[in-house]
Amino acid sequence: MPVLTVEVDRSTMTPAGVAAKFTAYRELFRTKVRANDPARSREESADRTVHGWRRTWPGHTRAGYPPVALVVTDAGPLALAGRQQAVADLSADCWRGRWRREVRDNDDG
Repeated sequence: MPVLTVEVDRSTMTPAGVAAKFTAYRELFRTKVRANDPARSREESADRTVHGWRRTWPGHTRAGYPPVALVVTDAGPLALAGRQQAVADLSADCWRGRWRREVRDNDDG
């Protein structure tokens, strides 16, 4: 895995504060910048934008945004489980998929 973001929580922030960091990471990963690839120099400026993190790590081929690992310290097993669930619930819009039904005329599945 060429890109991995690590967030270390020493159990000093509230679960809402930790969850807010996932929203901030998502916005950071969504930020687009101009691509400096000479091979794309003939493209229109608007077509030459890429996600900023992909310009920093151009060899990254994984779909989506870089993963964020949350490391929690200074918490006992019960507190850790509760904290993990609270952060997961509060940040779910950043990582949980959304179900949708799609009907296609040319698809048997």
